[in-house]
Amino acid sequence: MRNFRFEDAEVIVLDSMPASRDITKNSLYDIGFRRFQLTDNFDEAREMIGGGSASLMITDAFLANSSSAQLILDIRNGKVGPDPFLPIIALTWEPTVEIVHSIVNAGTDLMLTLPLSTGKLLSAIETVIERRKPFVVTSAYFGPDRRTAARIEGDSVPLIEAPNSLRRKTTNDKSGPSLEAALELVKDQRVERHVAKITFTIGQISGLGGGDTPGTLEDWLWQLHEVVVDLDERISESRYGHLSGICKSLLDVSDGIATSGSPSAADLEILQQLALAIEVGIARDDTASVEAALDITAMVRKGTAAG
Repeated sequence: MRNFRFEDAEVIVLDSMPASRDITKNSLYDIGFRRFQLTDNFDEAREMIGGGSASLMITDAFLANSSSAQLILDIRNGKVGPDPFLPIIALTWEPTVEIVHSIVNAGTDLMLTLPLSTGKLLSAIETVIERRKPFVVTSAYFGPDRRTAARIEGDSVPLIEAPNSLRRKTTNDKSGPSLEAALELVKDQRVERHVAKITFTIGQISGLGGGDTPGTLEDWLWQLHEVVVDLDERISESRYGHLSGICKSLLDVSDGIATSGSPSAADLEILQQLALAIEVGIARDDTASVEAALDITAMVRKGTAAG
């Protein structure tokens, strides 16, 4: 076994059961860890993570009958703490399909079943240090890549080598990507994935009339609304901020369709043109793309006012 400097790494242990929390801490101590932050509730955990000193979080899947999935999601989405790549190991006494699905899809690195042995925990920690999965960004997920099939957007999704605070602390290996560079890459890929989802969703809406699309108009319009709103928030203070007008026009048109209950041929054409404009604006990021985007936005707003 490689020699790791576990004593240099700080671990947050999140568990509402004192006995279980102590067992986890004692196992970590036997492995060689010496720095701990222990808590039994989510509010304290958020404060601890926000401090930015931890290199690993170990959490029970449930605390007082509340799932840890939302906390993991918030970490991965950058809403809690400075490092969305924080290594996370989840524990559960009941590995039901529902529990595993929610915790894994939130973005945990590994999920272990209890009772927990020191050997099992050590093996998991070594995996996170030496064989951590690369991360992936889609329109709905950010975390370790577990793909077994193509994503719904229909295109290849590049992998991101995750900055690994636990590896850096325990091995002093600083050869991986910096957190700052990885965050910039994630930001760009989130935008690209959102744009791909917008194009896909508009295609599904356009296909409803021919019976080629599953689901309902209401479902697809809701999905379009959600992804456009999120994209608009993400680009508002980025180099893509000039495309915010197109996002608002997409919302104008989709909201109009929702009100009328059925898209007209003109509505579908405008949606497709707006999707094309935002794709070009993201891909080329040049003056011509900006002007074309603004022309389409003006056309949509003029048509909306005339109607």
